[in-house]
Amino acid sequence: MPPCARLSRAAPMKKIADSGLLIGFLDRKDKYHRWAAEIFEREAPPFHTAEPILAEVAAVIGSADDVLRMLELGDLVISLNLQQEAAAVRALAAKYKARPMDLGDACCVRLAELLSGSVVFTVDRADFSVYRKHSRQIAPGFLPAQPEQPSRNRNPRSAWSASGLPALSSTGNRHSFKSAGKPTHSIRFAPNHRNLRSIATIAVQRFERELEVRLALSAPYLSVRRTLSHRSHGH
Repeated sequence: MPPCARLSRAAPMKKIADSGLLIGFLDRKDKYHRWAAEIFEREAPPFHTAEPILAEVAAVIGSADDVLRMLELGDLVISLNLQQEAAAVRALAAKYKARPMDLGDACCVRLAELLSGSVVFTVDRADFSVYRKHSRQIAPGFLPAQPEQPSRNRNPRSAWSASGLPALSSTGNRHSFKSAGKPTHSIRFAPNHRNLRSIATIAVQRFERELEVRLALSAPYLSVRRTLSHRSHGH
C-alpha cells in the first residue's frame, strides 16, 4: 500500500508539552518565547503533560497561577497518573541515570509510550535525541530550529527542526489561553538568499527523504504527516 494511502487512516497527533515549551510560552523574556508562542498560536489544544512538569514550570516562572489557568481552560491536560506509572517512570530514570534524566523528562517519555501517535514539544535537543520509548523506538520530538549559519554558506537545514519537521509555519488554530489575554507572536522563516526556490526545493526533498525513513521506523510519524498535510490545505 502506498504511504499516502495509509496516511488517511492515521489518528490525529497527540501533543505532549515538556517544561521548556511551557516556560518559553509563559515567560516573555525566555529565549524560546517566540517559538513557543507560535506553537500555541498554531496548534489546537489540548497538550498532554504531567504534574512534575507543571511543578517545574511553576518553580521556574515563580508562580503556579498561569499553569493552573491553562488546566482550567483545557489547554493542558494531566495525562499521566504518576502513582500508577511510578515503576515505569523509575525504570526510565534508571536507564538514563548517566545523563541524568530528570523526573519531568521521564514523564514525557512515558507519556510518549502511553499515547499512540504522540509528539513531544520540547527545547531539550540533546537529551531527546538520546531518549527512546519502549527501549528502542525514537520518541518523536518537535524542537526549535537550530541557529542559522552565515548567509554566505547558509544551509537549508536551518529551517527544519532536529526531528525533520518544519520548525515554523503560518498561523492556524488559536488557543483559549491566548484569547484570555496572553500575548503571542507569529514568526516565519524568511531566508535572505537569492536562490530561495532552490533552498526550498532542497529542504522539501530532504524532509521527504527523512520522513520516509521515519515512517519505516515509527508509526506515530503517520499522524504527523497527516497533520501537516491537512494544515497545508487550510484545515
